[in-house]
This record gives sequence, structure tokens and C-alpha cells, in this order.
Amino acid sequence: MPTSLQRVATTVRPHLRWVFASMVCVLVLGACSGDSTGPGDAPNQSPTASFTFTCTDLTCSFDGAASSDSDGTVASYAWTFGDGTSAAGATATHAYAAAGSFDVVLTVTDNGGASGSTSRQVNPTAAAAGPLGSTILGEAVNDQFGRALAISDDGTRIVAGAPTNSGNLNQSGHVRVFEWSGTSWDQLGADFDGGSAGQLIGEENTIAISGDGNRIAIGRHRANGNGGTVQVYEYVGSGWNQVGSTISGNTGRQLGYSVALSTTGDRVAVGVPNAGTVGNAEGAVRVYALSGGAWSQLGTDIMGEAPGDRSGVSVDLSGGGDRVAVGAQGNDGAGSGAGQVRVHAWSGSAWVQVGQDMDGNGNGSNELFGMAVSISRDGTRVAGWGAQSGDYAKVFELVAGTWVQMGPDFSVPAAFNLHMPISLSADGSRIAIGRPFAGTNTNGTLTLYDWTGSAWIQAGMEIMGDQPTDNLGWAVALSADGHTVATGLRGYPQGGLRGAVRVYTVP
Repeated sequence: MPTSLQRVATTVRPHLRWVFASMVCVLVLGACSGDSTGPGDAPNQSPTASFTFTCTDLTCSFDGAASSDSDGTVASYAWTFGDGTSAAGATATHAYAAAGSFDVVLTVTDNGGASGSTSRQVNPTAAAAGPLGSTILGEAVNDQFGRALAISDDGTRIVAGAPTNSGNLNQSGHVRVFEWSGTSWDQLGADFDGGSAGQLIGEENTIAISGDGNRIAIGRHRANGNGGTVQVYEYVGSGWNQVGSTISGNTGRQLGYSVALSTTGDRVAVGVPNAGTVGNAEGAVRVYALSGGAWSQLGTDIMGEAPGDRSGVSVDLSGGGDRVAVGAQGNDGAGSGAGQVRVHAWSGSAWVQVGQDMDGNGNGSNELFGMAVSISRDGTRVAGWGAQSGDYAKVFELVAGTWVQMGPDFSVPAAFNLHMPISLSADGSRIAIGRPFAGTNTNGTLTLYDWTGSAWIQAGMEIMGDQPTDNLGWAVALSADGHTVATGLRGYPQGGLRGAVRVYTVP
């Protein structure tokens, strides 16, 4: 039975019949093209998604060119990378924050609106940290070289301690400075030796370096009848000259138990953990500024909260030296010996506490949180660690005047506890954590983590000691940008306790 359009087409003039035939095609067949949806068409076929990929370290490149559509064209490409991020386009490149396995999904849509998807798993791997030069060895067996470390902003100068070195007197200890020449680590100047037997200079927390590496500070808390001293030195020409006079403490107070320098080296913070009422060891921190070639104390002592706190066992300064982080491992605020970290700011006339106390977890006796501290260049991020019942470290950020913990605790099993040094990059977005007793044979590990804005994720591969009892990670120090890290190996080589320092570059 002819349709009305067909009847019309047969009655019009012959030269107009092609017009009506075209109208029939348009109206009845819905346009004569691929992926047509008219009543005379077959159903639109969904496109087929397909892609290839390559990964280099944490960066993966994806290509969806193999996708196709049997009855039309692929109009759009949508990618999800399995880590909460997405992209559009026929090709895409994505840098993962950490190694792992991720399901990548490509969804393609054709010009008729139909879609198809496919999924493939990618396994990006973190780039390995590369050694910068050879291992720097301690001078002699039993030196325990590498128990303390500090590094310049650009990572080209390091200062390291060997507290049981006996080159001068029995276990007087010494400190050495090294500079990267471009091909090797070369000692810069002479040794700094302890002045008496058993002085043990170069212990944990007792050395510091300025941003440019031209100044160092050395604490000798056992000198002068355990009164302690601190000296600051500057590299001039081919040797180290003392800057200002020696800072000294009263008998038994242990001044110099910890030290820190500002970026310029014009301010030095000094821990005095036995300060306070005789026998009570509240502890204190003193900050000195260089003026006219002499060290003058800024304000009064920053005292510990209560007897037995031993405030000042650890200390660190912000870049300008106007904020100081203080560890008080014996504080009982959150439980017996739970420990505490506080930050104080210089008002121009006094040291004023910033935010609230940052206490240990209080999950067991003698957690000793605050045995080490590290503060960012601007003084708004601070890290501390505790060493009992399984080591743990915490990082806090100052938000509207309150210290807010950034992510969960970093921890290590109780079997590997007793030591967990930490170091923050200048902006506080990267932290290096040593676990010197980790591993089957206490080889030790060093791990770096980056802050994503909501979580800490591992940066690069974990660095491990290569021999039993190396204790790699005994001390750690990060350059300002966080891409150079120095670590101490107290037990290297196996059974010798000579000690060593290794420096790595990290992506």
C-alpha cells in the first residue's frame, strides 16, 4: 500500500521527484548516516574501549587509540586512574603518588551516545634512592661514627659525630665535616676532638649546621663537670674558627645536650635538661643571638613544665630562629613519662608558647615522646618521636592557633624500638624516619614520606642496611628540598661498630 508521500511523489512533476525521495530518506530513515537511530535502522552498536600503557617509575602514559566503533566514530575518552583522579582525551599521562596496584578504567562514548569501558591493572614502582658518592667510614673500630648528623640546605655539606672515638683520649669523641666535591665526600678542615676522656662529643642531638654549611654548633654536655659547653664555628679559608665565646653551663646541668642553629647561623638554641631546682631536672632551653661578635641570650630560660620533665633533651629552630621546638621526654601530662613537645615564639621581648602542648600517647609508661624534634622552616609544622612500647613519631601542623596532627602515627613494632630519628624538609611536606633496629638482623631502614594534603605516602623505595647489625637509620638529616638525605650506620661494618655515613638522592 503506497504511503501518502509516495503517492505525492508519483503525481508531481518528474524533475521534482528526487526532492520527495530525499524527504522520504530524511523522514522515514532518519538521515542516511552511521549510528542513525531512525525506525528503519539497526540498533546503535556500543563502541569498544581498548588502551595500551607504559610506566616509568611512578609515571604512566596511556593511549586509547586502539578503541573503535563498528558503526560510527569514538567521540570522547574518559580515564579514571584508580587513585581518585581522572582525565579526558585519547591519550593521558598520570604520576602516581606512591607505588602500588591500580585499576585504570577507560570509558569511550561514540557519536550516537553509546559507551563502552575496559579496565587494566597498572603497577607503578617508586624510583630507587641513588647513593651520592661512596660510604663515609668512621676513623677506627668502635667509633660509632654516624650517631649524630646534620646537613646543609643544598645537601653538599654534612657534619657527623663519632662519640666513642679515642683519637685524642679514651672515648673523648670527635666531630667531622664533609663537603661534596662533585665526585666524592672530602673532609673539610680538621677533627673537632673531645677535650677529656669519656666526653663522648658527637652524640645524638648535639651537632647542628647553618643553611649554607659555613657554621656548625657542637654541644659537649659532659664537659666542665657535666655543666656542659656549646661552641659555634665558622669555616674561613681552609679552617674552622670559633665564633664568639664558649657558652657554658653550671655544674651538673648538661648544657649542650641538644643544639640547633637558625638558617643564617646567627642564633643558636641550647638544651639544658638538668636545669631547674637542684635534683628536680625540670629542664630548660636557652636561645642566643650573635651580636657584635658575642653570644647574648634572648629572653630568659624556657623552662620545663614540671620536675623530671628534662625539657631540652631535644631542640630545633625555625629558619629565622624566632620559633623553637622543645622536647621534654619525661613529662607526665598524658601519663607517666609519656613525654611532650612544645613550640615557643620570640615576641621581641620574651618567649611565648605557640598553641597547646603536644603530648605522648600515654599508652604505656615511659613513652618518652620528644626524644627528638624537627620543625619546618616557617615554624608551622613540627615532628617528634617517642621510644618505648614500639617507637612512634607524630607530625603536627599549626591551624588557627592549634596544633593538629597530620595523619596517623608513624610506628615500628616493639621488637624494633628504642630509636627512631626524624627529619623534616624545609616546608615540612616530607619526613625522613630511621628505624635502625628494623629487619631480621637489625640491618636498619630509612623511609621517606610525602604529605599529600590528607595523608602521608611513601616517597621512593625504602633504604635498607646491607649487612647484619648495620643499624642504618641511626641518624637522619634531610636537605631543605627533601631530595638529599644523609643517614648514619652506627654498627657498620658487621661486628666492628666503626660506623659510617651514607648520603642518597631521592626523587
